[in-house]
Parts: sequence; structure tokens; C-alpha cells
Amino acid sequence: MWRTPPSLSVSQPSVKQSVIRLATSVLSREDPTESFLKAVPRSNSLSLEIIYPASLNQVLVRRRLRTIALTRAHYHRRSLMGWGLICLPQLPLMLTPFPNLTLYYSVYRLMSHYQALGGALSLQSVFTHADRLQLRALTLRHELQLQLQHEEQLREQRRQRWRPWRKHKAGSSSSSKQGWRTPVSDEAIAAVSSRYSLPSLQEYVGRIRARASAREAAQTTA
Repeated sequence: MWRTPPSLSVSQPSVKQSVIRLATSVLSREDPTESFLKAVPRSNSLSLEIIYPASLNQVLVRRRLRTIALTRAHYHRRSLMGWGLICLPQLPLMLTPFPNLTLYYSVYRLMSHYQALGGALSLQSVFTHADRLQLRALTLRHELQLQLQHEEQLREQRRQRWRPWRKHKAGSSSSSKQGWRTPVSDEAIAAVSSRYSLPSLQEYVGRIRARASAREAAQTTA
């Protein structure tokens, strides 16, 4: 009896292999943005580490992620409701012996949109927390600037308050200097000498006057 060698036998694709190929083709057509959002961890942490190529700008990456988080959240929420409505009429097919490929695919799309929606909401919470921190920092900086301006205004008011007193003090000192330049009479010197018992006061004043007159004469001749 002749038998065909295993190497020459034509292998017929089974139903299981066909299903696997169909599932692989379906997964390959999935949106990369949806796959990214499904990979975002759903945790209560307010920080998230994103790894991106060094050639990209950090600001552009942050803007792109913010746009994805806002737009895809609405899309996946609507898709989640739509696929949920599609799954409801197919639930009785689970009781039949026929393959429930459409139901499996609908449930897969439902769970996929649910996971992507969770990732988008996680990104939104991270960006909301970052915006709050940035707004708080800007508010504190603005309050600090206002406080510095207020302190500067108080210093300026204090300076304006003390300037008239300085002018008055300067005028009084100049008038006192002008008063000291007025010569003292001999009668006043004699009265002070007799009152305080200073007999050599007139002689001392005379010597000071002689020195002053000699200095003025030297300055005029020079």
C-alpha cells in the first residue's frame, strides 16, 4: 500500500489555524494610539514616566499627549457605549452550539475601548495635576512680586517722610555755622570770664583772633 511521505503531503488549514490567522489580522489593524492608551497604567499615582526619542522636543511631546488624552477619551467613551449595545443582541448566541466569533470580537472591542478609556483618563489626571502645580507656582510667584512691590512702596513712603526732616536739619546746621562765623564782642568775653572765673579767657581769645587774621592775610597774599 502506497503512502504519501509527510514532507509531500499537503496540509489543509484547520479551523483553529484559520481563527488564529483571523485574530492576528484583526489585532494588526488596531489603532496604534489605542494600543498606547491600553498600555498606560491605571493607578492613583499623579506622575507618569514617558519614554520618547531624544530628537523630539519635550514640549511637543507633552502637547501631543495632552491632545490624545482629551480627544481619545471622548472617542473611546462613545465606542464603549456602541459596542455595548452591539453585544446585547448577541448574548443569546452563547446558548447555541455555533461558533460565536462575532460575539467574541464584540466583547474584545468592548474591553479594548474600556482599557483605552482608562488610559486616557489616567493621562488626563496626570496633566490636570501638573496644571494645578504650575498654576500654584505662578500664583505664588505673582504674590511674591506683589509683596516685593508693596515693600518697595513702603520704603519709598518712609524716604519721602524723612526727607523734609533732613532738609530742616541741613538748614539748621547751615544757620548754626553762619552764626559761629559772627565775631564775639569783647564785652561778652569779659562777662563770660568774670562769671566762670576764667582770667586767661581774654588772652586765649586774643591769640585765636591773631592766628585767624594771620591766616586770612596769608590766603589773600597767596
